[in-house]
Amino acid sequence: MAKKTMVVQGQVPPQAIDIEEAVLGAILIEQPAFMQVIDLLQPDYFYKPAHKEVYQAILELFAQANPVDMLTVTQQLRQTGKLEMAGGPTFVMKLTSMVNSSANIEYHAHILVEQAIKRRLIEISSKIRKVAFDHTSDAFEVIDDLANDVFQLSETGIKKQFSRASKIVSENILTLEEDVANPQRIQKNKIPSGLYSLDKHIGGFDKATLTVFAARPAMGKTAFALNLALNAAEVFERPVAFFSLEMSARELGYRLLAMCSGIASKRIKNRALSQEEIPKVRQAEKLIQKPNLFIDDTPQLSLLQFKAKVRRLVFSHQVECVIIDYLQLMKGHSGQASQNRQLEVATIVKDLKALAKEMDIPIIALSQLNRGVETRPGDKRPVMADLRESGEIEQSADTIAFLYRPAYYGVTEDHLGNSTEGVTELIIAKHRDGKSGTILLDFIPQHLRFQDLNQQFWREPIPKPEQPGRATQSLPAKQFRGFSQNPDDFDK
Repeated sequence: MAKKTMVVQGQVPPQAIDIEEAVLGAILIEQPAFMQVIDLLQPDYFYKPAHKEVYQAILELFAQANPVDMLTVTQQLRQTGKLEMAGGPTFVMKLTSMVNSSANIEYHAHILVEQAIKRRLIEISSKIRKVAFDHTSDAFEVIDDLANDVFQLSETGIKKQFSRASKIVSENILTLEEDVANPQRIQKNKIPSGLYSLDKHIGGFDKATLTVFAARPAMGKTAFALNLALNAAEVFERPVAFFSLEMSARELGYRLLAMCSGIASKRIKNRALSQEEIPKVRQAEKLIQKPNLFIDDTPQLSLLQFKAKVRRLVFSHQVECVIIDYLQLMKGHSGQASQNRQLEVATIVKDLKALAKEMDIPIIALSQLNRGVETRPGDKRPVMADLRESGEIEQSADTIAFLYRPAYYGVTEDHLGNSTEGVTELIIAKHRDGKSGTILLDFIPQHLRFQDLNQQFWREPIPKPEQPGRATQSLPAKQFRGFSQNPDDFDK
């Protein structure tokens, strides 16, 4: 909050000195009162500098598990050299005479929070005025920074209450009963991938989760992510935001046209179309007309900018899912290159997970794998240790899966002798709520489409000889367009 006393155009900033004295006095005479406001108040919420120092001393005593009263606070201030700044022993003693009980301390604390918010708003307004007159500032970056400041301010003073486990379980049972009675509620709480082999296993992407799809270059990461975005946005009509830190929006547009028209993306990009194919492109355009897919191709996007954009998209356009292509291209909070890239990526991953929980949406991030995959002998199938730059990905992500194309590495047949041409293995290496294993997908590179293998869609980590051979047919359109809430329906 405010770091210094402010006087704006002759006006004294919002404050409540008498309430500050009452709160501090209540804490000094009744230590249990402190427990009611510890998660509400911070030292900067106090306007008077002496009050800030007294409250800081109280926090330090609490952290050391020492008692809090007039004498211990005075001694703590003396030890830290802040006693005179706090007004001396007489001032601390005077605080205890300002109140008779702590009965209303929480109400008084909320008043202090409100006054602190108003002072912070004055600071933000001053900041807006200053940067608006700065000819070297980037207006859009300023807007993102200020939007983040205002959003953080809206979270000020929110007190998180504890909940009894019995209450949580009872609420969960009520929700389960309602979901069973109304399957549409289940669909609303998950974002389907449109790949039934994947949805069968993970049930779609849950709210407040972080999913990472990782691969080496040329495995089709961006195409796969676009398939997920297009399926969710256009087929299931769920608003999705796609952040492309690598490709331009125009390039993604060509890819979307190829996916929806059935015309090779290279021919579309090179304008090598016949007159008969123009209507197909126009028809593809109609398939992407629904305003549910938002694309942002800002290069060198910082974490701060990303969070501000996501919040704005969620609040303004009710976006329900966010996809990032790809993780290692994102910058930290400062937007500048960090000397410790591994630590920076770890911070980014943890903040992405926190943002998913805060916005209550699934976040899907693409990630690169280490070059060590290429030099490793054998089939070069990726493992967890191949995740690039940060072990934090393995720790924070709810689901981690690898894209792997055997044919790319010269593996032409699987263990049953079936051709691997066009086959992509989606290796689920971590699933917080389920088991690991491998899903087989059919990849059509010229159209950049991923689709299910109709029969052999799931394989255990140890292959079973009795599994049927590969089938290349795609799912019938009727099945594709309806997200099944019962995974067993896929087998019927």
